[in-house]
Amino acid sequence: MKNRDVAQSFVAGRPAASSNFHTDGDRLFSYATVIGWTAEDGSKIVSTGKWSQTTSRHQSLAIQAGASRED
Repeated sequence: MKNRDVAQSFVAGRPAASSNFHTDGDRLFSYATVIGWTAEDGSKIVSTGKWSQTTSRHQSLAIQAGASRED
């Protein structure tokens, strides 16, 4: 599965995984770090925290798929 597919699955609430990027449908992980979660209203939120270049790419993919940036 491609990373883009993992990001789209997170937004849709479905589990998915690639090598270092995965979701259980409610949370989004880059390596072992939670970078996204589902808000109480069901919206998907992505952290704006800074980690590695790869994690930044994972964050961007989730936002492109329709998740919102953390305020």
